[in-house]
Amino acid sequence: MDVVDITDVDRDRLSEKVCACRGIRRCGLCKTLAVDGDGRLKATLKETEQEQEISIFDFCFECGRAFVSYGRETSSPDAEAVVDCHKRHHSDQSFPLGSMKLWREFVTTQEEEALEKEIDCRFWVDSQSGRRKQDYGPKVNFKRQKLSLDKFTGLPDFCQPLLRKMSQETGGTLGDFRCAELCNLEYVPQRESGIDGHIDDQWLWGERLITLNLLSSTILTLTPVEAVNGAFPLVRVAMPRRSLFMMSGEARHIWKHAIRPVDIHSRRLAMTFRELTPLFVTGAERVLGEEILARAYSFAGDVVRPTETMALP
Repeated sequence: MDVVDITDVDRDRLSEKVCACRGIRRCGLCKTLAVDGDGRLKATLKETEQEQEISIFDFCFECGRAFVSYGRETSSPDAEAVVDCHKRHHSDQSFPLGSMKLWREFVTTQEEEALEKEIDCRFWVDSQSGRRKQDYGPKVNFKRQKLSLDKFTGLPDFCQPLLRKMSQETGGTLGDFRCAELCNLEYVPQRESGIDGHIDDQWLWGERLITLNLLSSTILTLTPVEAVNGAFPLVRVAMPRRSLFMMSGEARHIWKHAIRPVDIHSRRLAMTFRELTPLFVTGAERVLGEEILARAYSFAGDVVRPTETMALP
């Protein structure tokens, strides 16, 4: 495994804490560096795990189906080729994969540049697996199903026109989308940023997960929780630069989604928007849901910053 060049890392931060990874999470820094008892950094090497043989599929937004990949795995710059392979598909090798939609060039290059500036002038929080994040939403303990609104002051002002555009320019698909949380994530190849396969919470966060993909193209990797026709396929979903992506249905609930470090070739910003479940819209937690949305749509919010002691009710 390649050793990270420490000159690319902020040495002042390294003297205090190597990174934000915890438990089994790893980034490009903590995979190759360890801290000894005296607090000094020492290089360590970790053998790369052997990859299992898997069947690789590409997702087609025209068909709404996954097809056997034509050739070897493509890298992020080839994301458009994955999207445009519709005419070569063979139906006997495909299977449906829930409801996923893509709106290409959803923002202009000028809008993308403006969003990058708005995001970067706000506080970044170090996160796991080489990412940085900005949260605008409730503090949630998903395991205990508890949440706190103490630090949530609303969505940022710059996302108001973006949400309006989502409502008006998605053919009615997102006309009723009410955003309860925005999470901005930064991925960079220098830190081998990625996110492990997971299924988003289904207690608080609703059916549709929306992501605006900025600065670079990438590939979203889907793997099933249970076998599909006796196998565990890997499905690659192209996310071109400046595209708006929606995941719902089967892909949202029974497939894990991940971003692999190998699919991050330059800086990427992902703006992920989440809505509430029916429990918080029309159900028993409706009053709390109304308060969450009222705060969100004040559009006066700042990044929720971590605190050492933030007890949930």
